[in-house]
Amino acid sequence: MAIERIIDIDAPREKVWTVMTDVERWPEWTASVTSVALLDKAPFDVGSHARLCQPRLPVAVWTVTVFEPERYFS
Repeated sequence: MAIERIIDIDAPREKVWTVMTDVERWPEWTASVTSVALLDKAPFDVGSHARLCQPRLPVAVWTVTVFEPERYFS
């Protein structure tokens, strides 16, 4: 299953990308994430791992598998 959501944001692409890829700060602006810890020292890119804690869900480790700068990551 794949879920995609597209939202128009009135801000420069570079600024949005900077906020979205600063995953350790996600808990500051979304209630669906209580903590995020990057598990790698390298820059955020393909192969990066992050431990996510979300309300009512088990702790999960996410791995970046696709990374298109200023466009998309999965």
